[in-house]
Amino acid sequence: MAEVWAFDFDGVIVDSATETGMAGILASSEVFGDEIPVGGQHYYELLDKFLIVRPCLETGYEAILMIHLLHKGMNPQTVLAQFQPVLKKECIEGHGLDVDALKAAIQGVRDRWIESDPQDWFKAHGYYPESVRALARLITASHACSNIHVYIITTKSKPLTLRLLAQNSINLDEDCVFGLGSGKKADTLEKLVAKHGPDAKCTFIEDRLE
Repeated sequence: MAEVWAFDFDGVIVDSATETGMAGILASSEVFGDEIPVGGQHYYELLDKFLIVRPCLETGYEAILMIHLLHKGMNPQTVLAQFQPVLKKECIEGHGLDVDALKAAIQGVRDRWIESDPQDWFKAHGYYPESVRALARLITASHACSNIHVYIITTKSKPLTLRLLAQNSINLDEDCVFGLGSGKKADTLEKLVAKHGPDAKCTFIEDRLE
């Protein structure tokens, strides 16, 4: 019987909350014209508040909207409770924004950051060592046993995911990484189970309850 092991990435393998907040601040300045001087007191206050609301973030571009709401003075607990059901839609529609453009904005910030100072970008991330070790062990086991299959399913772009894995000396075939644009995680899992047979045992490691 095939074993399918699928890992979410952000919040499971890598702690990207600080990096996402930093990228969100830069992108918010571009999208909304928010004046948030990098390194200033307000900058670090926003990062602290973003770490509070990070659990309700589902996709990276949403950080731009969250940072904007926090910058305008909204209470972090209000953002945490109301962002997905109400605030996200209101912010996008109220400002006439396009989701694809928001995705491009935060990706552009990251691309320029990596190009100008890749080590600084890497340093903005943390890793969960037990998860990294578990992933590495499973990848090693998959090389020895053809019935074990390891995947990463994430809303982060595939190139960035692969770079962060490589930083920890984890080599996973790029065909086993399903990144931004791959569709809903549940749909991807269904396809993987179908690929490996109806009796396949699938385990998905995720940091969200919903």
